[in-house]
Amino acid sequence: MNTRTRNALLVNAAWVLGSLGALVGLAWRSVDQLERSRAAVDAIELRIEHGQEQIDEQLALQAERELEDAAARRLSAWSTMTDSQSERVSELSRAAQRSGVQLTEMRSLEPSRAEGAPVLDCAHEITVTGTYFQIGRFLSAIQSAPGLVSIEDLVLAKQADQRDAGSEVTLSASMWVRWYAPDAEAAHMPGGR
Repeated sequence: MNTRTRNALLVNAAWVLGSLGALVGLAWRSVDQLERSRAAVDAIELRIEHGQEQIDEQLALQAERELEDAAARRLSAWSTMTDSQSERVSELSRAAQRSGVQLTEMRSLEPSRAEGAPVLDCAHEITVTGTYFQIGRFLSAIQSAPGLVSIEDLVLAKQADQRDAGSEVTLSASMWVRWYAPDAEAAHMPGGR
């Protein structure tokens, strides 16, 4: 091989080695950039995770505050009851206990009086669950409570998911129970005292 060819081969080999070095350097920079990008993505994911935790904490605090507010409203409603209204709630609880029904919901309403109507002492929208006969005993116990009592808008419904044909059917009963004050106007009502 002559010198010229050898020099040309050396130049070409140097060029190839230089190109390979450039490619290795480029690959190295790409790997470095990829690692930095991965680190940036990890940092973003961590911030998102932290942000989600903060959102979850805020939602939990908000739910807790709402529950506390609802409890305070219920407590306020109970604390503003008159002795008579409190006694009526106790009557409902005792009647439920004696008859074997479960008192599942109760909402008390402020007494009101329409012109010419008897004085409403208190009214409760209630829901109880039990068998047909337990609910019948509950209604009888309420009707025999002292004072003029009115049971209105009675709705009976079969509880869901009752597949055993041999067991007693459990019903849900929703109704309004109203007690009227024993005053002179109430005494003039049909059925009044």
